[in-house]
Parts: sequence; C-alpha cells; structure tokens
Amino acid sequence: MKQNEAYILLPTVVILSVLSMAFILQNAVFNQQLQAKSKLIDLAKVDKIQIVATMQISKDSEKIMSIDNAKVRVVNKQMEITLGRHIYDRKLLVKSP
Repeated sequence: MKQNEAYILLPTVVILSVLSMAFILQNAVFNQQLQAKSKLIDLAKVDKIQIVATMQISKDSEKIMSIDNAKVRVVNKQMEITLGRHIYDRKLLVKSP
C-alpha cells in the first residue's frame, strides 16, 4: 500500500512545482512589461512637454515655466524638464540654419 501512495505523491509534487515556477516566471514577465510601458508613457509626456515648451518659448521668450505639472528651465538651446523626481535634458526644437 505504501508504494501506491508514493506513486501518487511524487507526480503531484512535480506538477505543483512546475505550475509554481510557471506562475513565478509569468509574474516576472508581467512586471517587466508594466515597467517598460510606464517608461514609454513618461517619455511620451516629456516629448509633449518639449514640444509645448518650444512653442511657448518662441512666442513669449520665457526661460522658466511650468507645463503639465513639470518644471521647464531653458538655458541657450537646451531645456531641463523636471517631471516628478526625474530630470530630463532635451534640446529646443528649432530650425537649423
């Protein structure tokens, strides 16, 4: 009788282990996808702020402004965009001579 119990227990443990590993790997992949999408969203926000800031600078010539909860500071043809706790350095979008 004890041999029959072992034959049932071992495959059950192996199957549960494989399912657990699959769940852990799936969770890791999902977290990586979320982080990548979050970074893409942040970069799209920065691009939008860069475009809006360039248009506003061409109209008003302001050097420091606030756009969509981001602080923008312009020095020469460079801009520093502070969005949350991250700082991005971008160029002004101007026509090359």
